[in-house]
Amino acid sequence: MFNGLRMASLTIILIIMIIMNCKSFEFNNCVMKEIVNEIQLLRNVNHHKNIIQFFGITKRKDNENMNPDYLLILEYADSGTLRNYLKKNFTKLDWNIKLQFAIQISNAVSCMHQKGIIHRDLHSNNILIHQNMIKIADFGLSRRIEEVSSNNKDIFGILPYIDPQLLKDQANDGKKYKANKKSDVYSVGVLLWEISSGRVPFESDDTLGLTLEILNGKRETPIANTSIDYWCWEDNPDDRPNIQQVLSDLKLINLDTNEMETCENTFENDIRHNNNNNSIDNNGSLNSSTHYSLQI
Repeated sequence: MFNGLRMASLTIILIIMIIMNCKSFEFNNCVMKEIVNEIQLLRNVNHHKNIIQFFGITKRKDNENMNPDYLLILEYADSGTLRNYLKKNFTKLDWNIKLQFAIQISNAVSCMHQKGIIHRDLHSNNILIHQNMIKIADFGLSRRIEEVSSNNKDIFGILPYIDPQLLKDQANDGKKYKANKKSDVYSVGVLLWEISSGRVPFESDDTLGLTLEILNGKRETPIANTSIDYWCWEDNPDDRPNIQQVLSDLKLINLDTNEMETCENTFENDIRHNNNNNSIDNNGSLNSSTHYSLQI
């Protein structure tokens, strides 16, 4: 599963990730189109330090039935998923580190949205950590392949991160609602709660009844001692911020951030003027001398 390639004096550690197995998925033009689309998406944002780096694609022939597995060769993340990282290290993380993670996630999603890319599948098992840095991975490819090849839309396990508008399609089988940038924003809001709390959203809830509860407006309980209200969680997508607003708000409460945009059309100058008014107190709470309320 892991390969080490030595080039001159530089050792590059790669992870080979199986993205399509012909024994599990019907191999057809639709599936191949999704694979090609994933490669194109990765190439468009391959320069961003908070998005997993893409090195190439290959295929491996199955010795038993001669059907090939198609493989993406991706950057290796040394600390696993964000979910597991938070479980192991949450008590050691101060608010500066949590804010850096939140900024890095929002920064990467902002870059994707600037490139016209919608992730569609943001959750803490699709975000990796490498040398204490966020790496967004898996642009929803495996779920899209499953949909086009088998029409199986199993959403359990990632349910809390899904835009409620998409859940309405599942519940009512009505007019098709397509995932969009505001769907990613909803997922980012859930991720920011997870980073703040150190808990998986709705971990103890009954999964079967959770869809209806979310559709009826249920959200996780805001974290005490943080001046946060959860704007990203609005049911109506038009009432949610865009990802640039989320990123700007996060940076306004972070004195020491060195995060810089790496995409074109950055908006760094728009958010610098207020940084000097914000602080993090000794109790780990987010404060602002201008009584700024971070809307997540």
